Amino acid sequence: MKLTLQQWLEQADVESKKLQTSTWIPLMRSQTKKEAVSGFAGYRKEFISTECLIVPLRTREEFSNASWQSIQRNNPHWAWADEDRFIGPHEYEGNDGVPSAMYPVLRQAFDTGEPDIWHLLQEIELSLGLLRKEDVWLRPSEDYIEVVKLKRDHDGEPDELLIRSEHLRDYLAARKAALLIGSFILREAVEESLAQIGWPEGIHRREFTNGHWEGSRGPIHEGGMPWGQSMAVLKLWRESVDPADDVPQMPHPAAETSFKSETFEKKAVGRKLDHAEGCIWMTEWIEPAANSPRVGNDEVPSRIPFIVGNQGDPPLAGEDLKNYRGWIWFRTSVLRTLLSRDNVAFQWFSRDTGSIGPSPVTRVHFGINDHHLVVVAAKDIAELPEWTQRIWTAHNLPPEGGLSVELHASQNLATPARTVAPEKSLIKAIKTLQITSEQVWGTGIFKGLDDPQMILRRVHRFHDESFEQTCLLAKEMSRNVVEKLDQDVINKQLSEGNLKQAKDEKYRSLKRLALLLDQLGFDGKELTRSLAGINDLRQGDAHPGSSRLADSLQLFGLPPSTSDHYAANLQIIESVASGLNAISKAIQPPSR
Repeated sequence: MKLTLQQWLEQADVESKKLQTSTWIPLMRSQTKKEAVSGFAGYRKEFISTECLIVPLRTREEFSNASWQSIQRNNPHWAWADEDRFIGPHEYEGNDGVPSAMYPVLRQAFDTGEPDIWHLLQEIELSLGLLRKEDVWLRPSEDYIEVVKLKRDHDGEPDELLIRSEHLRDYLAARKAALLIGSFILREAVEESLAQIGWPEGIHRREFTNGHWEGSRGPIHEGGMPWGQSMAVLKLWRESVDPADDVPQMPHPAAETSFKSETFEKKAVGRKLDHAEGCIWMTEWIEPAANSPRVGNDEVPSRIPFIVGNQGDPPLAGEDLKNYRGWIWFRTSVLRTLLSRDNVAFQWFSRDTGSIGPSPVTRVHFGINDHHLVVVAAKDIAELPEWTQRIWTAHNLPPEGGLSVELHASQNLATPARTVAPEKSLIKAIKTLQITSEQVWGTGIFKGLDDPQMILRRVHRFHDESFEQTCLLAKEMSRNVVEKLDQDVINKQLSEGNLKQAKDEKYRSLKRLALLLDQLGFDGKELTRSLAGINDLRQGDAHPGSSRLADSLQLFGLPPSTSDHYAANLQIIESVASGLNAISKAIQPPSR
């Protein structure tokens, strides 16, 4: 709701806002907003200053009458010392001269003109495990959530530093402290007439629970001087210094002989304008949380529910989930979601089991059952942090298809399966072909190969919800195999006639590879069939809905009408791995 000018000056909107219930808490503010020119009609100004102290609960009584004026520092923060004491830049000196509180933000300034720097108190940064990136502090162990943020004005100077309330109160609980916030806000207006403001001239005051407001209204001369005001000016000067002397000196004041003075009155001039301002002073306490799971390692029961049964059983959370002796089922979309994250930790153990998590310390052992669902032990999910559980619960569904056979073999029979995931076979096939080509030709057939772990994150069977997703899998495989073929290396192995044909026909690297395999006495088209297949299918990512693209599935022995995209993806990955292995054998000369 837009405020009237009187409401804006009276600041009822500020008075009613309670920081205790806010998501973001200001730890420091120094903001100035202006419109028009000071002292002229249309002028508006808002100045906000906020300073905070971290006050131990044992010393809280000392601050029962604290105000913004008493805790605010006009100067930058620096250390102060005398013969008996040393007060650090972050310490607030109590009434007895002993530090009794701390500033959560330190403002550093320089005499040489460099911009001010605002520092978050190192204790907060390290206690909450924050990582600073430019003007935000992230918490990596909590899905890189933004916990602290620094805002700047239009000149790039810092003017506000905010912290997420939940994390601040966690820290305060561990610190056995509360946060004292002191604020001062000035709002000012100048107009030809401010008759719409229902204040008579003079000063007005309003008290409220945690502060007070003062307002004033009166006439001014254009330019800012109070109406009708004059000032007495005293001018002092000396004529005893001769600037022509080789070494001029000023005499001692007591010996001054040519001291002169002049007084006069200066009156304000300019047309009459109306000026009004409202100032508010507030203090507020942010209380510590009831517990501190992040800093104090307090045990807090999880509130994230998971479906564990298919007979209408109630979902389980927290200790109930941890004590449940069964498993939980998820859609494969949870693995796609996790694999898309920057810091995912992922590993295949066998064809249908592995471990995954959004970070190395949040991994769980999973298995894939016959219905292509992801199965994880309930206790493993229950031991995850809440932010990780939220990722998993979005993909939770009732049990279907039973336990993963290979997960059962590992977790219950203590006999892990000796199978290999096709994705791992593909990585090995790429590496084998690269090594073989280096041994035979002296140069690898691929250029600029990505890290194997990065390939595993992108090339996987879980692109399985539609034919378009299968085409996306083909696109990722083509990027990491077909597009990595080094055409110059292949050209050097071609005979003169074949190289001419490749150039005349404008063959790309894949067809040149097939031509080379023909030259070696093999069926190049057959050996590169799976690579040609992913090269065709990749177009489906850019041109969804094309019926002709599905015909390319036949290159992998799949019917164009297949609807089991999970199985189709497995077949495609296995076919490409097998094709690469066949190419490796083909380019290797016969042993003696």
